[in-house]
Amino acid sequence: MLETFACSYLVILLLICRFCDLAVKNGMDIFRIFDSLNYMPNMLLGIEAVGQAGTLCESIPGMNSNSFFFVL
Repeated sequence: MLETFACSYLVILLLICRFCDLAVKNGMDIFRIFDSLNYMPNMLLGIEAVGQAGTLCESIPGMNSNSFFFVL
């Protein structure tokens, strides 16, 4: 069971990183990362993938109207 989880997590990680790389190459400048409960561990994978792609990440809190920018 643990091996299946680790393998599927790695596939998801590679898929998200590849998507971010292709989106940046096609002109996307800002990525907006959202979690309805503002739970940072759920957003970290997306934030790290955007940082590796070399662009700007914006986190949009679900309960607030303010937005926070992360420059990675």
